[in-house]
Amino acid sequence: MKKRLLFIAISVAVILFCTFLWYINMPENKANRILKSMMQDYEKTVSIFYTGFVDLGEDAITIGGSEYYLIEGEYKTLDDLEELLTKVYTSDTANRILLQSTDGNEPIIIEQEGRLYRKDAYDSGFSFEIPVESAIKMNNDELKIEAVSATNEDFVICIILEKENRQWKIREITERERE
Repeated sequence: MKKRLLFIAISVAVILFCTFLWYINMPENKANRILKSMMQDYEKTVSIFYTGFVDLGEDAITIGGSEYYLIEGEYKTLDDLEELLTKVYTSDTANRILLQSTDGNEPIIIEQEGRLYRKDAYDSGFSFEIPVESAIKMNNDELKIEAVSATNEDFVICIILEKENRQWKIREITERERE
């Protein structure tokens, strides 16, 4: 009788443990955990590189006919911004975003005399809501996710997460109209 009870208890424990492992490894649950862990840094990148909702100081400078405003806060140099981007995005994506924002005749972000400035330009970026709508495990190092747009519920934000140096990062983020 005791052996039978012990066998049942061990069986129930194994079943519960396997159910727990299955649950936490469901693509949607995994995607939600990953995105939640990076959301604070992701939102910082959106406010700096896209919306311009970062704290802009009073100090303005004019370069090439455009006014740039001092970015106040913890990010003082382009290196600081690059470090923030590489926390959230794969190396290639981080480099692309940084180049798009800092290159050309009238970049959105410049570093002048050891200080960061931002043009008062606006692009909505890709704000999204958690929990995600769906997630598909493409392979052990890639998840394809769909989330509701935080700015327009008629749109879906499509995110591809990729493991880079054992950390999940955003490789691609796009928006499409809801079908």
